[in-house]
Amino acid sequence: GEREILYEYTVTNTGEAPLQIENVKTSCGCLGSEYAKTPIPPGGESKIILKYGLSTGGGAFFHNALVKTNDPQLPIITLDAAGNTDTRVLVNPKSLLFDNMAPGQTKTKIILIHHSGDQSIEVTRVTSKKQRANFTDRKITRELAQELYGTTNARKRIFVKNNSRILQVTYEAKEEDLGKVIEDMVIIHTNIPGFEKITIPIFVKVVPPVALYPGLLTFIDVAPDKNITKNIQALSLEGKEFKVISIHAGDTKIDYATSPEYSNRKEIKLSAKGETLLALSLSDTNLEIEVEMKEPKSKKYTIKMPVHAYSQGKISSK
Repeated sequence: GEREILYEYTVTNTGEAPLQIENVKTSCGCLGSEYAKTPIPPGGESKIILKYGLSTGGGAFFHNALVKTNDPQLPIITLDAAGNTDTRVLVNPKSLLFDNMAPGQTKTKIILIHHSGDQSIEVTRVTSKKQRANFTDRKITRELAQELYGTTNARKRIFVKNNSRILQVTYEAKEEDLGKVIEDMVIIHTNIPGFEKITIPIFVKVVPPVALYPGLLTFIDVAPDKNITKNIQALSLEGKEFKVISIHAGDTKIDYATSPEYSNRKEIKLSAKGETLLALSLSDTNLEIEVEMKEPKSKKYTIKMPVHAYSQGKISSK
C-alpha cells in the first residue's frame, strides 16, 4: 500500500456540552484525515489523525488542516503537519492548477519527474481519480525541452538531468463544471521501489468564456443625484466571437452602449444614477452581463461583476 507519515492529535472536551468535530479540511490533496463523527462527551477524548502520503515525492513539506467544531468559542482549530522525506524521486510541481478555463477549452500542464538513483525510472501507468485527464509520458531531453518551451526563459530554467521524465497532463473543461473548482488527482505509477505510486493534486477552475476587465466595478465619491459612467472591457478567453445582449443588476436595468455585432473583444460604456449604484453596493447585488456566443450557435452565458460604490466622504458598501 501507499507509504504514509501519521500525525496523531488528541482532542479533549473540557466543556459542559458535547463537542462535535464537523469537518477537517486539509491544505493539500497529499494530506488525508481520519476523525470520529460521533460527538465527544464532556470530559471525553477523541483522535484526529493526519496522513501525509509519501508518494507525492521527496523533500521538505509543510501542510495544515482546518478543523471545524460546534464550539462557539473555538469554531476553527489549525493542525500542522511538517517534515522531510526521501528525495530519491523528485516531482515538480507538487500540484497542478488549470485556472480560468472556459467550457470546452483544453489546456496542458507539465510535470517533471527525476530519479537520483542508478535504476532507470519508467512510468508504467498514469490515471486520474475522476478519469478526466489525458497523459503523455516521455523521457526528457534538451530537444524535448526545446520543443515544449521554445527559447523562453522557462526552458532556460529547466536543468535537464539524466534519468528524468516529463509528463504532459491535458484537461478539458466541461459545461457542467461552469462556476466550479474541480478537484482531481493524477496517479503516477513508477518502477522505483518506495515510489510505485505518486499522487499529484489537480485543481480546475471553470469560468464563462468571456472575461470582464476590471473584474470589480468600483465607483469613488459618488453623488446620488449625478449620472455616472464607466467603461469596461469584455474579452473572449479563446478568441471566439460574442455579442452583449443584456446588462442588468437584479431587477435594476443598467443603461449601456456597445457595438451590436459579434467580435472577440467589446468595449462597454455603462451608465447609471449614483443612487442606483449606491443601492446596488449596499445590497451586494452583482452586475450581470449576458453574452451570446456566435459558436456554439446562440449559446448564452451570464458573467457577474461585483459593484462597490462609495459616496462622497463615506463608504456605502458592506
